[in-house]
Amino acid sequence: MKTGSILALVCLFGLGCAPKAKWKSFEGRRDDTTRRGLPAGSVVGFADGSATTAWLGLPYAEPPVGPLRWKAPRPLGRWSGVRVATRYGSECPQLGNDLVGEGRDGMVVGSEDCLTLNVFAPRAASATSARRPVVFWVHGGGNTIGTANTYGLVRNVVAAHDVVVVTVNSRLGVLGFFADQALRASATTPEDRSGNFATLDLIAALHWVHSNVSAFGGDPDNVTLMGESAGGWNIFALLASPLTEGLFSHAIIQSGLPASFPPEQAQNAVDDSPAGFPGSTHEVALRLLQKDGRAKDRAAAKTVLAGMSGPALEAYFRSKTPEELILPFQGAPFGMYFVPALVQDGYVLPTGSITRAVAERQKRHPFPVLLGSNRDEFKLFMALDPRYVNKRFGLLPEPRNQARFDRDAALVTQAWRAQGVDLPAHALAEAGGAGVFAYRFDWDEEPTILGVNLATLLGAAHGFEIPFEFLDEKGELDYLHAFTKENKAGRMALSRAMASYFMQFARTGAPGMGMDGSLPAWTPYDASAKPGFMVLDSPAGGFVRMDSGANDLDATVNRVWDTADFTPAERCKSYANILYGFLGTAGAWTPAREQTFQKHCPNQVAATLAHPR
Repeated sequence: MKTGSILALVCLFGLGCAPKAKWKSFEGRRDDTTRRGLPAGSVVGFADGSATTAWLGLPYAEPPVGPLRWKAPRPLGRWSGVRVATRYGSECPQLGNDLVGEGRDGMVVGSEDCLTLNVFAPRAASATSARRPVVFWVHGGGNTIGTANTYGLVRNVVAAHDVVVVTVNSRLGVLGFFADQALRASATTPEDRSGNFATLDLIAALHWVHSNVSAFGGDPDNVTLMGESAGGWNIFALLASPLTEGLFSHAIIQSGLPASFPPEQAQNAVDDSPAGFPGSTHEVALRLLQKDGRAKDRAAAKTVLAGMSGPALEAYFRSKTPEELILPFQGAPFGMYFVPALVQDGYVLPTGSITRAVAERQKRHPFPVLLGSNRDEFKLFMALDPRYVNKRFGLLPEPRNQARFDRDAALVTQAWRAQGVDLPAHALAEAGGAGVFAYRFDWDEEPTILGVNLATLLGAAHGFEIPFEFLDEKGELDYLHAFTKENKAGRMALSRAMASYFMQFARTGAPGMGMDGSLPAWTPYDASAKPGFMVLDSPAGGFVRMDSGANDLDATVNRVWDTADFTPAERCKSYANILYGFLGTAGAWTPAREQTFQKHCPNQVAATLAHPR
């Protein structure tokens, strides 16, 4: 057994330690043959062997520091001389976590000066060469952690499939999404009033791509938005925003949700009326007031907050360092705290349903979409939840009750797929767009380590597809050391197929039969009773193949009431947890479902069950 496998389990399930940032090993030495002229000035990167060239840490907007905190990104000024782009820029401020590979739990890492992106191109690509498809990659992490710098392995598909890939950093958490009336009152533009500063960062980065990517051999008229988890949520937002017109051609959404919050949910405390969500601006204020000693408890903090004028509250927020704003959330699993990201401000993002807004846009200007989820999405989060697992020797996770573990994992995963894949895919297909393609990722051939069967504990869990689509043969994103000699042949067969399908989609707007036409045909999702989707698995699991069927959200969650699988104590909490908490931001908590909840759970408050303080 590899020592690394043991250490990985210790870090993930026990001590929460973070590995050394692997992305720092992919930084290079200046190569003057990579010099490019951009509107802001000249830049030089480095060559990664003979196959690819990279330019790292390129700024796409002015740093959002000082008075520019909680403002829309400002246009980048020119620089003098030649900018050397051989090192990544800083990650945005966040709690230390394994995705970044820096710091420890309870530490804040990163800098507010973080609005940078990275460009990876084939070695032969230049401003005068043929234009190549561009992939615009948005990382995951709950919109509170993560960095584009982790994904240097995108160079693998750049070399294999002759594309240009741009990976982008945008503001996170309370620095990226902060929709408080105190800030809106002093703002002078609808962008600054929106609270969607991270979304505006991504839009600014797309404008940068449109104006600059041809210098790297990319085609600004063939840009595919691509993101996983929170990155997928952000892609839904970019598809819904009227400010992205003309900035993209296609979209790939992995395990995303069409999620957004009304402004009152982004501002109000969880016990206000109407109720806000955890991580709202007033919840942040209440935490800070108690931490500063200005209030002895929550009730006193609410009194202090109610007495603060708008200018006083804004000044209070702005006086805080990133550490002071973020540290009250320490202890969140993976460092991923909850914040109401993606606010329905009516300008950057529409009010109401993201799905409806994207479908309406699809009717006006059709664009192809490829979207999907993983068969065991939620097992990753449950494997760290003491309600579901014991820890053998205080370290190694074992489900307390395997049947309950599998039941709840399947329930939440199917609800996630219903709301994040089938509902938007159906709406887009009905809108008569340019093609909608769905998938389910099924690979689950992880080893057993120290008696922990990763195949049953995690399986095809959240985020596990990323190494496959980027041809991760060396295991750059294999933090669990689940990639073994035994599963390598099947893993790489699936990886080559996924990369071929995804990059063919980026090139043409349809995955077809892959780049070389050798794979099974991936047919479009339609609005029939059993729409088709592609199963992505290794040869041992049946390889890549079309299947059919869709998940219905009501049918999924009504199992809570309709079967004997749940104890009376579990029913109300499970229903609220899924629909109000997890999927509520994607419009799942409808009046009809609230009525169902009240029928079964009279006098219960869903917000309290889903988000206990």
